[in-house]
Amino acid sequence: MDLAQIFQENPGLVGIVGAVVGFVASQLVQVWRDHMVEQRMIAREIRADRRAQRDAKLARMRKAFEPVLVAAGGLQTAAGQYFFSQSGQPDADSKTILETSLKGINEARAQIWLEEGFDDVGDELQRAFQAFETIRFEVTGRIVGRGAAVSADELNEAFATVRVSSGRLRALVSEHIREVERSV
Repeated sequence: MDLAQIFQENPGLVGIVGAVVGFVASQLVQVWRDHMVEQRMIAREIRADRRAQRDAKLARMRKAFEPVLVAAGGLQTAAGQYFFSQSGQPDADSKTILETSLKGINEARAQIWLEEGFDDVGDELQRAFQAFETIRFEVTGRIVGRGAAVSADELNEAFATVRVSSGRLRALVSEHIREVERSV
């Protein structure tokens, strides 16, 4: 028996089949729409979670980077005391500056180490600190009569390293924060 012949003999069947096909098609379209709405909601939730994670990371990094920048500025100012001390007591002046500027630096360095991809900040801070120590050791040695261990050029180079590292740290911190901001 032919399907066309069945429909010719039973004209009411065409309406019923059309209604059933229409109903099934509308249900399939609705299921598809519901699925798409659900997928969009899930995607929004995933984006919201990523943004929340990014914002939390930004807060942690800003909190960790602040003492690093303060320390870098403190090292630069303290190093300058060995060259331009107004009081004539560069060790005392430097010590006072460092006591205030190095507060919280170890906790900040630990936080930076816990996050991945920020080792360059710790390395640059270490470079600045080593250059500062060269200045302190050399100038203090000259004051107490120990004599010169490094040349004047090396001393100036150490001071330049402290200054450059301070600027480089600001640039690295800014770059890392922007990178995290753009991550989502």
